[in-house]
Amino acid sequence: MSHSAPIRRRSNNRRTRKLFLVLVSGIAALIVQTMTASQPQTPPVVFEIELPDFELPASSRTELVVPSADASQVFVHILKPVADIIDYHSIRTSVNGEAAGPISEVVSGHKGKIVKMNLRSRPEYEFVTGRNAIEVWAQTRRGRMYYASFVIQTATGNWNADFVYQTQQTPSAKNTIPPQVVLLEPERVVEFPRGLKSMAVKISGIATA
Repeated sequence: MSHSAPIRRRSNNRRTRKLFLVLVSGIAALIVQTMTASQPQTPPVVFEIELPDFELPASSRTELVVPSADASQVFVHILKPVADIIDYHSIRTSVNGEAAGPISEVVSGHKGKIVKMNLRSRPEYEFVTGRNAIEVWAQTRRGRMYYASFVIQTATGNWNADFVYQTQQTPSAKNTIPPQVVLLEPERVVEFPRGLKSMAVKISGIATA
């Protein structure tokens, strides 16, 4: 009988230590989970834009500057793994607010899917000098919608809102900045007097390098 009490005390101490260790482990796991959940996660890159005419590689930057509005193609990349759960018919694009379905073709690429837009196929889709916007929507099979907007700014801007400035470069002049064209006359929109179908208009301006 004299040895049973110390044995029971040692057994109780072992159980207490085990319970303490289990409790500490549970608290530590809870702290780790809380810290992991509180850390901001960087969302994956889903879209990239490519401008082959200016030899600009695909980029996820939302604002790009190009030498001029002389662009014939725009490629929008939908990247894996998101691209794997998006069907071809669930991808939509627009150019300067115009739905770009009539000029677009969705194909498979090594990074996912590619929307190829031919801006020259219809005049209303051609870039303007100044600001241009490319938008893309892609919906997964479970209904989640992904969206991105890319702003393509030309190196020369529209100085007079009443007129549209356009420049064209020769094939050998890629990645060069065209001259800056400033229209001096006419200073405003040309208005025809009633009854006239044509009239002479003086046009003058300057071009600087």
